[in-house]
Amino acid sequence: MKKEEIFSRKTQSRYLSAAKIICLSFLFSIPVTQAFAESIGETAAMNVVQQQKSVKGTVVDTTGEPVIGANIKAQGTDTGTITDLDGNFSLVIPASAKLEVSFIGYVTQVVSVPANGIVNVTLAEDSKLLDEVVVVGYGTQKKAHLTGSISTVNPNDLKEMPYSNMGAMLAGTVAGLNVSGGDGRPGVGATMTIRDPFSTGVSGSTTAPIYVIDGVIQSDNPRNGISASEAFNNLDPNEIESISILKDAAAAVYGARGAQGAIIVTTKKGSKDGKPRISYTGSVTMNDEISRPKMLDAYQYGQFWNGFKGADGNDAIGNRKKDLFQLDELEAMKSMNYDWLDKAWSAAYSTKHNVNISGGGNNSSYFGSISYQSQEGNLSMLDYDRWNYRVGMSTTVAKHLKVNLSISGNYGDRKTTFNKIGGEKDDNDYLALLTTPRYVPWSVENDKGEDIWLLRYGPKNTNSSVLGNSNYLRYNYFAVEDLGNQKQTKTQDMTINGSLEYDFDWLETLKGLKLRFSYAKSIGNTEGRQLGSKYNGYYFTTRGGSGNHLYIDEGAPSNNLTLPSNMKTQSVDNGNRVLRDFDRTDNYQVNFQASYARDFGKHSVSAMFAMEKREMNYEFSRILKEGPLNGDLANGETNTATGSVSSSSQTARSESGDLSYIGRVNYAYDGRYLFEFLIRSDASTKFSPDNYWGVFPSVSVGWIVSEEKWYKLDWMDYLKVRASFGILGQDNTAAWLWRQRYTYQANYGAIFGTSPSNNLGWALKTEAAPNYDAHWDKDYKFNLGIDMKFLKNRLSVGIDAYLDKRTDMLVVRSGVPVTVGAKSAAENFDAVDNYGVELSLGWRDHVSDFNYSVQLNGQWRDARYRKKDWPAISTYKDVYRNGPVDMGQWGYDCLGMFRNQAEIDKFVEDYNITQYMGYKPDQIKPGMLIYRDVRGEQNPDGSYKDADGIVDDKDMVRLSRRKSNPYGMSLILGGSWKGISLNANISSSWGGYSTYAGGSYIFMNENSLDGANLPIYWKDMFVPEDVVDDGGNVVVKQNLSAKYPNMKYSMNNEASNFWQISSFRMYLRNVSLGYTLPKEWLSKVGISSCKINVTGTNLFSFFNPYPESYTDPLTGYGTFPALRSWTVGLNLSF
Repeated sequence: MKKEEIFSRKTQSRYLSAAKIICLSFLFSIPVTQAFAESIGETAAMNVVQQQKSVKGTVVDTTGEPVIGANIKAQGTDTGTITDLDGNFSLVIPASAKLEVSFIGYVTQVVSVPANGIVNVTLAEDSKLLDEVVVVGYGTQKKAHLTGSISTVNPNDLKEMPYSNMGAMLAGTVAGLNVSGGDGRPGVGATMTIRDPFSTGVSGSTTAPIYVIDGVIQSDNPRNGISASEAFNNLDPNEIESISILKDAAAAVYGARGAQGAIIVTTKKGSKDGKPRISYTGSVTMNDEISRPKMLDAYQYGQFWNGFKGADGNDAIGNRKKDLFQLDELEAMKSMNYDWLDKAWSAAYSTKHNVNISGGGNNSSYFGSISYQSQEGNLSMLDYDRWNYRVGMSTTVAKHLKVNLSISGNYGDRKTTFNKIGGEKDDNDYLALLTTPRYVPWSVENDKGEDIWLLRYGPKNTNSSVLGNSNYLRYNYFAVEDLGNQKQTKTQDMTINGSLEYDFDWLETLKGLKLRFSYAKSIGNTEGRQLGSKYNGYYFTTRGGSGNHLYIDEGAPSNNLTLPSNMKTQSVDNGNRVLRDFDRTDNYQVNFQASYARDFGKHSVSAMFAMEKREMNYEFSRILKEGPLNGDLANGETNTATGSVSSSSQTARSESGDLSYIGRVNYAYDGRYLFEFLIRSDASTKFSPDNYWGVFPSVSVGWIVSEEKWYKLDWMDYLKVRASFGILGQDNTAAWLWRQRYTYQANYGAIFGTSPSNNLGWALKTEAAPNYDAHWDKDYKFNLGIDMKFLKNRLSVGIDAYLDKRTDMLVVRSGVPVTVGAKSAAENFDAVDNYGVELSLGWRDHVSDFNYSVQLNGQWRDARYRKKDWPAISTYKDVYRNGPVDMGQWGYDCLGMFRNQAEIDKFVEDYNITQYMGYKPDQIKPGMLIYRDVRGEQNPDGSYKDADGIVDDKDMVRLSRRKSNPYGMSLILGGSWKGISLNANISSSWGGYSTYAGGSYIFMNENSLDGANLPIYWKDMFVPEDVVDDGGNVVVKQNLSAKYPNMKYSMNNEASNFWQISSFRMYLRNVSLGYTLPKEWLSKVGISSCKINVTGTNLFSFFNPYPESYTDPLTGYGTFPALRSWTVGLNLSF
């Protein structure tokens, strides 16, 4: 190499390092001159000792280049410095001390100091990093030889997370991995997808990736059993060795099931260092709501109701005493605050404990782990507990024969409110507690001194259909809580996994060949219990207040609401049943695998062939009996129910299986040129015998450019280019639709005479018309990736661009002629392209004893239709050919709000309005939003006429290009200094459409408002004039300058830019502060390591777009919120 080139490279390196030191000095408030002084070798502060000596020297790498910023330390002390721009250092150390020299990506060296005090050190690259292997499915590969888009997660980074499920722990860690949920209700796991998958929604389709645990493919159960995602979420990070996420054609190794990507988990097997190692990890967590939606107080609700009733003016109010809250009532309501949610909600605690032991010798290793976690519910009727266990061993029973055996499983117990009155939706308990108006108490004391449960009747004092539920106002959470009506789900899952592996390393001609046989048996059981009984709810014939609206004695008969003559009883049926259901899955998977890996000079060759067979048997039974006894006599069993066995009781059984052949060949030349070919064949009985088999090949190549002899870029240490192409497929349909199917129907038999009830009873019903030609859909996956490293491998950059061309997607087409006589089965028709870009930036370095890292993951994604069952003439907002799948949000262009009749008249005149959102011009009222007239009727050719004076659904505009946010980013920060560590995770997304959370602006008719409170911003609602009560008192003032329209007019509820807010979201997901105690402290008590940590999750949002911050972007509205958690944890090793 020319001398000038060497000088140029060194000069560039110096400038970059100088810039880095200056920036870090500014960032951490270190004076620049001090930082430079340290970087060029000035002596750091050191312990005072009797004998000291001066040491100086140079640190270089194996090419002779100086290592800038290498850490030089007197072993066993805090005395140290870093090398300067030329790799030089000087230091004063204790006379007997050795030097410890380290740098990221290199092997740490400990050297003795010679008498002359001059130490020159050559650091070699860490071969462990170079030879790091990644699990890729049916084997491992060197990370350097990967040609696909594969990400890995270190489970050690997840141990301090307080979540009860693995999915929530992975949020924000990998570009292209989308995680939602898992941080709210106890026992509810996260949902994960990879690279924005697409599904047509037909029966049997899925967007979930495949989950593989220790080589065993996890299966979804047909009904209520443990799903594949639950099996993953139930894992404990302390028992996991590695997690790999396959995002491109690399997942073709799993054929049809890998079309949506793959998440592969390998659990721990122990070590062979001969020493037993015992570890304990424990934590205590406090969970509480991030924020609570701000709702109207009792007085504000009363004013809102009066403003709603007075939307058309005082003259339109029928009975002012009955229909309006009177002035005396409003005054009383100022001091009322029956906050149902606040009474039911409390901070809750969760605990996690894990103990594991590992060890082994030259011929064997073992690992055992047991975990327990418990999460209390913030509502008293919620609870979750889970036990995990895992025992594994690996031993060489003969010279070349290895045996592996593991037994693992978990036991879970989840309890939730049984809310049949609210429709059995999990979130209905929280919604009812949140939206009950705050002048309505949950109970009152009767004339006997007993608390009686009230029905949640509103101003009308009668039952109304609220939010589409006719029983909504009869639901009293505390009555159900008092009855002990719960739904309980117990799950048990056990897997036995064993394998035999024979290595032919003793035979030269077959060296590198291994044969492996494995068998895994999984048994899962789910037991469900439901107890729903009856209770008496009370309401009053006459209530308090001059308008008969309040639950106070003033104005009530004899000033006592609870006189028997004034109390009415309503029997409330909360299901009135005992239900028990059981399901069991019995799966097994058998694999035979032959693998070969060997190096021949510069040639590295590996190959794998495998056969895989899987079978699943499923059984389900349910018994439902009506009329359970109340109180302590009810134990959830059918013998405590006096009614009949329901016809909903049933049993079911199913079985399925598949057979697969897998082959893979890998080749690498001189560590520079990489090649992989993979093929898998799967059979699916969902299709007819002629279409059972699907063949899924993939090919990928890679080129490590930086290994070329001609590569001279000093500023780029590593450059790798890789590309992959693969064909995957899915059997996204229900089974047996290729044959005509029939089902039984009761009371639909042949009729004799004229009465429909005079029939033969049972009859056969034709199911969907069969489609014998249905076959595997195809997914052509393309991926191009670039991996780069700069500045002595401290800066890493990874870019992946992908295109998934899906074709022959199974859909149920519309427009099937009625002459067919049945609904059509799914057929291969649609075609969709998914595409996107993923970016990963990483920086890892240290300044003296301070080590820090920054990881930025970003992504952009989109999808478009290539083929669809297009209508003959499309409307302006229909998906069009080669148009996006996500057409964005369409709605009205809002020009403002009508505030007086003059504005209405001008609008009608200026735009020649003849009809406005279903109203005639003389029916338009102040308090309505103003929508622009955009277009007229559609022409035969699909175009539209100009604005025609009619504002209707043909006048919508595109409010945003996308509904969901197509851009996402996460920032992971880490730092450590002398045993103290600090880590943080920030996530953000943007680019879509967002509106007020949870539809909190959705129009409610009078019946719904009768029992449903609203967010606080509704206190500023348009009121056309002062509304007066029966006594002539103003009970809500005129509000012509209000920000929000009057809710009485349903057209205000239409999607429009009036309700649109920024879709930008940015959260601080978690922060963890840890301290590792010094080893010299621990060695005295026999502890090898001890770390204490404090972790906070879901801490806050950087930006809140909601008016008056009535809710938080992290938590939403009307559903059980995501929880903010604070955790104190302890990690011990012996």
